[in-house]
Amino acid sequence: MSKISIKNPCPCGSEKIYKNCCGKNVIEFPTISISEEAAMFQKELLKYTFERYEHDILDLAFQYPLFNFMDVKEEPILVETHDTYMQHMRTWAVFNLPIAKGQTIFEEFYRKKPSKIVRKKTKNLILSWRGATPKLYLLKTIHSDRVVIEDILGRIEYELPLEYGTGMVEENSLLLGMLLDRGTGMYFLGEPISFPAAGTEKLVQEFQDELEEHLEDDGGYEDFYQIDFPYLLERLLLRMMGDIDLPDITQFEWSSEKELQVAILIQEHMREDNCPIDMIMTAIVIWKSYCEKGSPSIRKPEVYAALIDYLVQSALLDILAPSQKEIADKYDISEATISKLYKRIGDILYEELESLGMTEEMDYEY
Repeated sequence: MSKISIKNPCPCGSEKIYKNCCGKNVIEFPTISISEEAAMFQKELLKYTFERYEHDILDLAFQYPLFNFMDVKEEPILVETHDTYMQHMRTWAVFNLPIAKGQTIFEEFYRKKPSKIVRKKTKNLILSWRGATPKLYLLKTIHSDRVVIEDILGRIEYELPLEYGTGMVEENSLLLGMLLDRGTGMYFLGEPISFPAAGTEKLVQEFQDELEEHLEDDGGYEDFYQIDFPYLLERLLLRMMGDIDLPDITQFEWSSEKELQVAILIQEHMREDNCPIDMIMTAIVIWKSYCEKGSPSIRKPEVYAALIDYLVQSALLDILAPSQKEIADKYDISEATISKLYKRIGDILYEELESLGMTEEMDYEY
């Protein structure tokens, strides 16, 4: 390795001259690079998160419907998807949630590390990660030594080493992950999730339309991911698992053919909305309970299917749930019909709805 003039800026990036910096102790350029130092920081940050804040992140995950569904250990695909879900929830939480005494985990950990980071350039690089979010990328081109991806909402292109392309068998597939600058280029933090190219165009359009609505409501591009990431992650994972079958509800004991028709309508329409499977089954169970307790006289199955659909999505999705009008339009009935039956079914299913946190809302509205 060549010698460095003592009067030149130190190559470590400290902005001091060499003789007052690394030249005090060594005669050659330090063996660890900025990229290696940044990668070491990432590794230690994730270890710190797992050791100190894993319970907080698990509590956070329980707030979202997918986690309960994923906690099914008998099915290998569910276990794998559960692990993927937790990995990306953890990554998002580290940089975006103030769960470390009012700070993000990243901010807390960085404050403990400055004296151990040698280079000023490394510190500035690491600080550029503050508020980073996982995003959705389109895999545009696979070259012999690199891949080109594009942020589907920001329309910014990045080139990544081929190591991130080995598992991507086709162009126009989608990747979900967090890109961070490591000094020598952009790298994913952890392994990104890869989604097949089939259906990409429709999915990208959905997210672009949702971003437009978010911007019209005075939201920003970055906080679109910061606020809604858990729901975006859930929807994408459920799409990836779309070949998992729901239980055969025709085998349940129904008192009439119309009770079964209602259940089938609930299942079909909620599946079309990409509702989690456990949410769909919750709706079926609530409908079964209502049939046993209320013995409904069913003239139009769409009316009761819409009502159960609205009740369950309102309980589990809160402000992200469809409105009564949206549900009514989906089932081709009037909004007034849902409103009319809403309180009646609530009185009969008080205990079931209480377990979903619905009863206070219903008492308030009526």
